[in-house]
Amino acid sequence: MVSIRDVARQAGLSPATVSRVLNQDDTLQVTEQTRQRVIEVANKLNYQLKKSGRRTAAHHSTDKLSIALISTFSEERELNDPYFRSIRTGIEVAATRWQIKVDMVFRLDAPKKNWKQLSQYGAVIIVGNVSPTLLAKIQSLNPHVVMVDDDQPVTNYDTVHNDFSAQSYRVLDYLFAKGHRNIAFVGADVALYDEHGMVVNERIDPRHRVYRTWMATHGLTENLSSFLVGWDTMQALEVVPIILNKNPRSTAIFAASDPIAIGLYRGLQTAGFKIPEDIAIVSFDDIEVAGFLTPSLTTVHPEAEEMGKAALRLARERLVGERELPVELIIPSTLMIRESV
Repeated sequence: MVSIRDVARQAGLSPATVSRVLNQDDTLQVTEQTRQRVIEVANKLNYQLKKSGRRTAAHHSTDKLSIALISTFSEERELNDPYFRSIRTGIEVAATRWQIKVDMVFRLDAPKKNWKQLSQYGAVIIVGNVSPTLLAKIQSLNPHVVMVDDDQPVTNYDTVHNDFSAQSYRVLDYLFAKGHRNIAFVGADVALYDEHGMVVNERIDPRHRVYRTWMATHGLTENLSSFLVGWDTMQALEVVPIILNKNPRSTAIFAASDPIAIGLYRGLQTAGFKIPEDIAIVSFDDIEVAGFLTPSLTTVHPEAEEMGKAALRLARERLVGERELPVELIIPSTLMIRESV
């Protein structure tokens, strides 16, 4: 079994100093670099403090060297969605770099969840959007919360999200410059999950919000045409006849995600319409297949893996006590101009 002396030897410190760091002794005066070195070595050696075979306050404190991960999505959705899979990869890559242990504590759709377990960790990372009630419950157990893919204004927790609001303006400006005035939006609302993994509320997606604002600002309110179909390809396919039967017909479609755009491609091309000659399409996500569609899809490429890395860094700052004030990190994305506009 790894001892404090083993950690101290590898960290180049005295056993007394290592013990006080691991037990979060507030009276200990050491540099942040020293504190972090102790935590990294303890994690690397998988150090655990035990006494008489029972869980003690000291052992409880070693859990603070780890980060709890909560996902609002099922394992199947995460595996099938490149965006959220990349966020998870970023978290794992950064955790390896910093030698910090990350535990997938549970997914919200799991039948059994030990909520009290969250209090044992140094910080909690939540991927996805949860209801205010659930967020308050999690914060009552662990105040060090990092929300990933949540673009709500920062209050008392950290957030990491992409710049899709800003990119939505760029996308619409690009369509406008190409001569499009009758632009439709196809997307979905953002689901808010409760502690059972059930959708209890929804809020407007930032892309949809920008679309409505942009159209009004440009005096195109009469051309507003929003279709909230969900994030599924087949649901997007089903809305194509409605778009085509609208008079006057839209000349461009602003899709909220690539899977939605793929459904639109199939529906439009099956109906004999050409992209972009008859209807232009621009989207978000830049999944691998986007560049191989015919024509290739103009889409926004998000740095999803960087979002995961940033979330881990924020959680680490909380874990080692570097920062108390909440922060918001916006990760920039890139508009990939291809052939669909």
